[in-house]
Amino acid sequence: MSGTATVFVVLAAFILSAATLYGKRISQTVDPMVMTGWQLAIGGVMLVVGGYITGGTLAVPSVKAAAILGYLTLLSSVAFALWSLLLKYNRVSMIAPFNFLVPVAGTVLSAIFLGENILEIKYAVALVLVCSGIWWVNKVSGKQAR
Repeated sequence: MSGTATVFVVLAAFILSAATLYGKRISQTVDPMVMTGWQLAIGGVMLVVGGYITGGTLAVPSVKAAAILGYLTLLSSVAFALWSLLLKYNRVSMIAPFNFLVPVAGTVLSAIFLGENILEIKYAVALVLVCSGIWWVNKVSGKQAR
């Protein structure tokens, strides 16, 4: 990985952690669904404006493309709304490790929809590592109180 890419990965991780902590605080006073709506609307507008500024265009070439875009929008909205709801009622330290399931879900979905072969040892090792990491972060020792 190049130095620039590493900087962006670290920056993205920092932003995700800051947003998770801030989202936890906001979700205590604002309905998580409303909060998610505002986050997605503001982020979407920023991305569209940024795209146009850098010379991009927004075109939907077919009804099938529009349906896929609608599906992805709905799926993302529901996922982020559930995330906000979980943040409202749970500790950040308990919820945040589940972000590591995103690549696992992507791998499984690529096998289902794209027919990719995921029955390799590297995927099994990765799954065990992700699940053990989530378990390890969420385990409660005898000295900790809930």
